[in-house]
Amino acid sequence: MFLLRDPVRSVPALPLAIVSPIHGIVTDISDVEDARLSRSAKRIRVKMSFNDIYSLRSPIEGKVIEQWSLRPGKSSQRYQFDYWIQTDEGDDVVMTVSFRRYVKNCRIYLQSGERIGHGQRCGFLYFGGIVDIYVPTNSRIDIQSGNEVDAGSSILAHFVHTRAVSTITD
Repeated sequence: MFLLRDPVRSVPALPLAIVSPIHGIVTDISDVEDARLSRSAKRIRVKMSFNDIYSLRSPIEGKVIEQWSLRPGKSSQRYQFDYWIQTDEGDDVVMTVSFRRYVKNCRIYLQSGERIGHGQRCGFLYFGGIVDIYVPTNSRIDIQSGNEVDAGSSILAHFVHTRAVSTITD
């Protein structure tokens, strides 16, 4: 029962905030090339331990635009699932979920075309994994490597808009 716990989380009411999708420790923050969207991005890597809370949550509110999967082979020792989520303001986040070859059980409820809420439960990663969150380069990072984060409630970063974004047309 301890391993399958999923406590209620208080999701911050900040629409431009990017929350942690998993409970774990931030192990790396770096500038990288986002291969899925062919852009420069900041990658925030969060690693779960064996006894962390296994719940997976959405880092932002928006629509799942695309999803990809990668099975272990010669080039990779991990299962990997990638999700491109886009906010109503047009901000893009790619969330990469990976776990070791021997861990074959996970439940991820995200589907392309589906809308997802901020901090909403969207899966369960049995026995942990690693989640990479690729955010735009102009995002403000609010955590540091080594910080412990809670799924759905710890803020990792904020989108930064240089001009007002409006969905109202004349």
